[in-house]
Amino acid sequence: MFNLGLRHFISVGNRADVGTADVLSLWKEDSETESILLYLETIDQPRRLRFTALKTAQLKPVIALKGGQSSAGLRATSSHTGSLLKSSPILQQAYFKQSSIISVNDLPIFMGLSTLLTKQPLPNGNRVAIITNGGGPGILVTDACENNGLSVPELSQEIQEELREFLPSEASVGNPVDMIASATPEHYRKTVETVAKDPNIDAIIVIFIPPLTTKAEDVARKLKEAMENIHSSGHCKTLVAMFLSEDDPPAILFEEPFPIPTFTFPDEVAKALAKALEYKQAQENSYKSYYLVDDINFKRISETLADKEGWLSAKDTHEILQALKLPVARTEFTEDIDQLLSLAADMPAPYVLKAEAPGLIHKSDVGAIRLNIHNVSELKQAAVSMKNSLIEKGYENISFILQSQQSTKDAYEMMAGVSHTELGHSVVVGQGGTAVEVLKDIATGVVPITKEFANEMIKGLKIYNILKGYRTQRPYDISPLADILLRLASLVEVFPEIKDIDLNPIFLYPDRAKIVDFRMLVEL
Repeated sequence: MFNLGLRHFISVGNRADVGTADVLSLWKEDSETESILLYLETIDQPRRLRFTALKTAQLKPVIALKGGQSSAGLRATSSHTGSLLKSSPILQQAYFKQSSIISVNDLPIFMGLSTLLTKQPLPNGNRVAIITNGGGPGILVTDACENNGLSVPELSQEIQEELREFLPSEASVGNPVDMIASATPEHYRKTVETVAKDPNIDAIIVIFIPPLTTKAEDVARKLKEAMENIHSSGHCKTLVAMFLSEDDPPAILFEEPFPIPTFTFPDEVAKALAKALEYKQAQENSYKSYYLVDDINFKRISETLADKEGWLSAKDTHEILQALKLPVARTEFTEDIDQLLSLAADMPAPYVLKAEAPGLIHKSDVGAIRLNIHNVSELKQAAVSMKNSLIEKGYENISFILQSQQSTKDAYEMMAGVSHTELGHSVVVGQGGTAVEVLKDIATGVVPITKEFANEMIKGLKIYNILKGYRTQRPYDISPLADILLRLASLVEVFPEIKDIDLNPIFLYPDRAKIVDFRMLVEL
């Protein structure tokens, strides 16, 4: 069904001294290797593998089938290799994309992609034409294409008129092109060659359901003839096929020149084409321009981090955020209630009062945050009450954090941060607030990242459909949020001992962002 030749087959097992990046480097330099298929349970030396894969993908496709993505699969992986993948599937997918590795979850796509990416021209866009001799499969493939980010546009009127000249009057020529069950092998050839001339089509899916009289071998032979003709005529398009039969697809489909990859089910063929487009885009945008943000005061950060470990105080965290030149809200710190009131006199009301103490992580869970404090008198009452309550809960060395309350008008609560995983430091962005774990509208990427990838992360969020402008609402500028991600990534590149950063919430306004709560973990 795939007719793949094997140049090398390497099983590295538990990788005592030879890892995935080692064999990838070997195959990158081997001119006889046309594509690389990886089955991975764990990702060893993730940074080295990432940059090796980026270089390799410019020469040949790297396709990965990742085992152990479900919770049960993770348990099986752990028992088999002795290592437990702690990174989430969403992070793994981001890692693969940043590495220009084409990641798949299904064996037929895994195998078929090798032929598609090396023997067929890559699609220039996501516009697909579907040619079939049965309406039902054509509809299913159309749905599968739409579900995988592909478009099935109507063919141009000129192409439709040309199709009507030789197809039966009962045929549908819009897209999908349903030639009906009586379609002959010659109909297949002429239809493929005609549709390939449409400039608004990037790829063609051909479906064949065996009727009583037409033989699969004859259709396959005509498809090969069509593929050679459209290539020589300059109308070359990506061509894939579905032969819906209990027999294997005809062997002639896999012969040179231009082997035609075949798939069994609609979702397989649509996913394969979507992955081919992903590979095309990966070659064009390989995320090479990594850099450190150059206006960060790294000396000030180093002095703040000196001899620090564990969860940093809010004051130290605030100091680092200021050195990063992040848009953090004005924040004052004190342990003394009288000084708290003095600081408030120089700040506009209403106020937000927070408390911190060793071991206190989630302020809202223990009543360590108060909003809508309208004057100094209310502030004093809130401070006394908050301190007494925390003492009753067993907290000691309590201090206060004071901010002017940020306007929520036209603001969306967002979050950004950094966590350390087995793939290295990763940045995360998403909807913020106390329900962030419930909403799970997040995107992530492994450090280092680029400005382009930071923007892609934000655009991949569900809430972006609102942020880009919804009905009469003006669009929101996401560049301040992307800049936060870039600066966080730069921070942990220089100071890898910072293992966790949580900026939540960040108020995103149409033209700016403001960070109002923050915490940071250091592990030496």
